[in-house]
Amino acid sequence: MKEDEYSEKIVMPLLRRMGFIDVRNNHGINEFGKDILFSKYDEFGIKKHYAVQLKAKNISGENAKDMDDIIAHIGRAFNIPHLDLITGESVFIDEFYVITSKEFIGNAITMIREDERIGKQKSIYIFLMARKYTNWIITIIKL
Repeated sequence: MKEDEYSEKIVMPLLRRMGFIDVRNNHGINEFGKDILFSKYDEFGIKKHYAVQLKAKNISGENAKDMDDIIAHIGRAFNIPHLDLITGESVFIDEFYVITSKEFIGNAITMIREDERIGKQKSIYIFLMARKYTNWIITIIKL
């Protein structure tokens, strides 16, 4: 499944079903690492902003170019604001997810987690989705 199809048919509908709002495809030249943007009000009524870097391939720690690309996307996603479509305000994301339709291979997760270019205070998650028969199995790993 190609990345755009995976985004439109699987990930974005899943986010909406999970109760997220403002779910939108942001993929393109000015995405700054944020392929999908979405938000949700927390228990105190504060709007939290989230972003996804979506990959439709295996992510391997052996591939330095892929690792550098993902780590650079994470940095840009947190450091460059985007417009909230409802309020029109410039906002920063609170959490970031790396989602792949394939697998994280070898030491890819450790390389992302331990990279010194990523601040340890950031909320970064690896979101693993695997299809087993007709069900999706979701695993979330906080880095």
